[in-house]
Parts: sequence; C-alpha cells; structure tokens
Amino acid sequence: MRNSPLVSIIINNYNYQNFIEQSISSALNQCYQNIEVIVVDDGSTDNSRERIANFNDSITTVFKENAGQASTFNIGFKKSRGEIICFLDADDLCFPNKASSVVEILCGVENQNLAWCYHYLLQVQEDGIIDPQRYQPQQPNQETKKVHVMDFRKHIKNGVRPNFVPSTSGLCFKRNVLEKILPMPTKDGILISDMYLKYVAVFLGKGAVFDEMLGIYRRHSNNLYATDIKDKQKIGAGIDTYTSYAFLENFPGLKKLSIKMSSKALAYYLHHTSELQKNKHIIADFFKKIDSFSVIQILISTLYYYFKYYFCNLY
Repeated sequence: MRNSPLVSIIINNYNYQNFIEQSISSALNQCYQNIEVIVVDDGSTDNSRERIANFNDSITTVFKENAGQASTFNIGFKKSRGEIICFLDADDLCFPNKASSVVEILCGVENQNLAWCYHYLLQVQEDGIIDPQRYQPQQPNQETKKVHVMDFRKHIKNGVRPNFVPSTSGLCFKRNVLEKILPMPTKDGILISDMYLKYVAVFLGKGAVFDEMLGIYRRHSNNLYATDIKDKQKIGAGIDTYTSYAFLENFPGLKKLSIKMSSKALAYYLHHTSELQKNKHIIADFFKKIDSFSVIQILISTLYYYFKYYFCNLY
C-alpha cells in the first residue's frame, strides 16, 4: 500500500434529511487530502436527495431504491476506488483528523499486515446542528497514542464474540479484506447489520483498536437502537438469526459463533412465538445446514438462554 493511499468515506443514508448535510461536510473537511466521499441514499422519502444534490461534484452520489443498509454497503464499495474504506452513518460525524489517523495506523511499517481499524466514537445527544470543534477531544500526542493490535481469530472461531467492535461509523478496512466480505446478503426480508462486516473482518485477519475518538455518534429520537427494550430485543434476535445463517453459508469457520447466535435468537422466539412464525423459514434452512451434533449443541444452548431470559435481557 502507498504511503498516501486514497481513502473512501462511504455514507449510507435513509430519511436523515436533518443530518445528512453535516455528515457529508464532516467527511469532506478532512486534514488528509487524498479522499473521496461516496453517498448512497437508500430510497429516502424525505428531502434527503435534494440536500445531497447540493454538494454537486464534490461527492459521488448513488440514488437507489430502498433495500436496506447492507445494500448501501455493497453499492458504495463497488463505486469506491480507495485502498482504505471508512463507513459513516448519515446521522454521525467525522472529526477532521479521522482519515489521517486511520492511514497512519493501517499504513505504518509495523502494521503492514493489519486488515482493519476500529476506533471509538463520542456519543452526543443532539437532534440539531453539532459543532464538531466543541466536542472534539484533545488528541493524544505521539507518545501517548495507544493502538491495540488485536488478533482475535482464534477466539471468534471458538464462538467468542468480540467486545471491542464499534458502530458503523467507527469501522475502517483495507480494501483487500472487504473484497473477501462484500457483497453482503441482501435478499428480500433479510435483516442483517454491520455486525456481519465487523465480525467477519475480525475472523479474516489482525486489526487495530485505536483509543482515540475520531467521530461523533449522534443519539437522537430516530436512532434504530433508541427504541424501547422490546423493540431492541426483537431487532437483535432478527439480526442474530439472519447473520448466523449468513456466517454459516459464507464463512463456515464461524460455525461455533453461528450456533451461539442462533441459540440466543431461538430462546427469544420461544418467549415470543409470533416472531418465531415470521422467521421459521430461515431457522429451518439453518438446521438443514448443520449436523446432528450441532443440533444438540443448539438445543442445549437455547435452553440455557431460555431460562436466562427470565433474569436478564438477552439483547
């Protein structure tokens, strides 16, 4: 990889007319000059597209029919040219030093074999315009910056979920690793999130977790995860169901993790049988792909999570 590689910042948007302009501006306003910004609008029905169009040729724009977040990742990556890819949700912001910091990590001589870089985000409760300079933390100097090189491959193969993965706007990858992951599954009715990206990347190679906050995660009334606990659990179970199936189908080395995730989802469905009926087709297909011993493992794990549900939330 070159010392000054092209960095692609891919923004996914759906009905975030109040936030999209500031998100794009934060991506364009990078100290690092060799960037491209790609905005994929997933069939917004508000005024998002008019506001995106105001940026003219300073960005690459894709207007498409609604098909979910995974589809925006797929087409955004296909349109990109960068050797480093950073994802950004349309309601979040980049700090000006994001691209330069990620390049420093992924292109450092000692980090040539890293496949990904995940960084922290500052959470801000704000529905209006955010002044990034007001929130940008004082950056550590070269001596105090901490880059934690992580090789979690053995653990994730054994079914251990990584606990260091951020939301979409904290995900950065080398192009060659995303070429092995994308496109993500996007069939009708599939509920799959960025979890697929970040877990598979951890499975495929070493990476780095950077202790510096390189952006803002905006908490607001329309966040997917701002819903009440019942909705969170339903969404979490759906994501686990479809993601575990996708892991099993595309990355068999993640079989143990798939079993754990599907067991947790099944336990939730046993408490909410109407949701089980909605997802029974994908559950049936999952069981067709595994052996008898794995079925027994799932049944035992499901019982464990089923009783655990009485004492604490599964999602």
